Amino acid sequence: MRRGNGMQNALDIINSVMQKAGKLGQAALTRHERIIFTIANMDAGIRKEGFGDYLHNTGTDEWRDCVEDLQAIRALATAEVMLRALAIVGDSSFESLDDDQNSDLAEQSSAYEEAVDADDLGAKYEAHLTQRPAESSSDDDASERR
Repeated sequence: MRRGNGMQNALDIINSVMQKAGKLGQAALTRHERIIFTIANMDAGIRKEGFGDYLHNTGTDEWRDCVEDLQAIRALATAEVMLRALAIVGDSSFESLDDDQNSDLAEQSSAYEEAVDADDLGAKYEAHLTQRPAESSSDDDASERR
């Protein structure tokens, strides 16, 4: 994700959330922080490992969290790509995917990049980063995922 002028502030916020998660575990994160954590991990993982490998290495539960968090910041095209990938994999193990499923998953990898651009995911993510938690409507959701 590309970040604008507040890049250092954004990186400081991300690092703070990552440190908190490392010390106290993800369950200690607020909803606002969980969105920061989940999307940062998702984007870094996909860029480092590739779409299919990231899904394989993290599992579908984390991807479901990503979908929920992307929807929370209104990155709907990116969330839709994640949902399509989840539908392709379903409850299967990656080792059991057939050639058509692997091909479909590869198509979603390309669609991911297009969706990130269409959603302007970097700007939406940065806007979420700089919100105080009380300003975030997603923090009103008292339900815990973990």
